Amino acid sequence: MLHSMTGFGRSQKAFDTQTVTVEIKSINSKTFDLRIRLPQHYQTKEIELRRLLANDLIRGKVDFSLSVTGNGESDFRIDNTAFEAYYFQLLEMAGNLGIDKGDILYTVSRLPGVVVQKDTDISDEEWEQIEDVIKEAIKHLNAFREQEGLVLMNDMKMRIELILS
Repeated sequence: MLHSMTGFGRSQKAFDTQTVTVEIKSINSKTFDLRIRLPQHYQTKEIELRRLLANDLIRGKVDFSLSVTGNGESDFRIDNTAFEAYYFQLLEMAGNLGIDKGDILYTVSRLPGVVVQKDTDISDEEWEQIEDVIKEAIKHLNAFREQEGLVLMNDMKMRIELILS
């Protein structure tokens, strides 16, 4: 069976604490060219993920996207130490320079290290759940590629018949 390298696969599943969404798009390419978008928290799994995708997809320019949204509790917290350090320094500077202090809270909340992701390790169980969603998206992508391959094969057969006649 002829398979196209063009395709799209998507899978989404809600778990107790989070909803995982995976989207994979591929187009024609001589080699396997992978671009991955992952939440910062899952960057440690990138090599494992690349291996999984390379084994199942083989060729094509592939865009992979994983998004994980929490079902309740926030994954972020405010680092009080960083917040206070920035806040009091900016208050002092504003006072010394005669600048309006009205936007300091907003400004401080946007500074590096103030809003941080909670330190949580990815459990084996969580990664297995995410892998299942990834494999489902791969399955959908490969089904799409198979359908596209069938269309291409029928088109080629028709063109060959036209040439022969």
